Amino acid sequence: MPRCSRSLRVADRPTAPDAADLQNRSGVVIAIRGLFVFLYNRDISTHNASAAEGVFVVNPRTLISAASKTARIATDLTKLNPEISQHVPAGSGVALQGRKFRDPLQDMPVVIVKGINKSRVGLIKDVNGEVCRVELQSTNQTVTVNKSALKRKECVPCAAAAGC
Repeated sequence: MPRCSRSLRVADRPTAPDAADLQNRSGVVIAIRGLFVFLYNRDISTHNASAAEGVFVVNPRTLISAASKTARIATDLTKLNPEISQHVPAGSGVALQGRKFRDPLQDMPVVIVKGINKSRVGLIKDVNGEVCRVELQSTNQTVTVNKSALKRKECVPCAAAAGC
């Protein structure tokens, strides 16, 4: 692993201090195999002319990352959330445009009057245009039903039921 406690990946540009030449060799990581890291630098040439010209092998423990240890990445949260960057004065109606209002049909008890789930009772969980997602009380399944196939279930107040 490199000295900077950061993981080493292919296409990184670390430097390898060479004690024999008293110079730092740098290159692009092209492969990592066990305890060997293969770096490529076209400016470095070896004495023998071969197909692997500019490739040298180093121990990953001797590598120094080219990334700055002291550099901090400043995250600008206004780019992530556009509502923060819009300086809307307090009390204006523009701030309410992004909010989703709760549909009045949600959590309403209904009876399905058409289709394969006819005469089943359920609660509307979500409304999307002319389609509703209804959670059936008998099986706790959520089914998608057209609004035209639903009828509002009338609650008959009785002493046994506290609320419908």
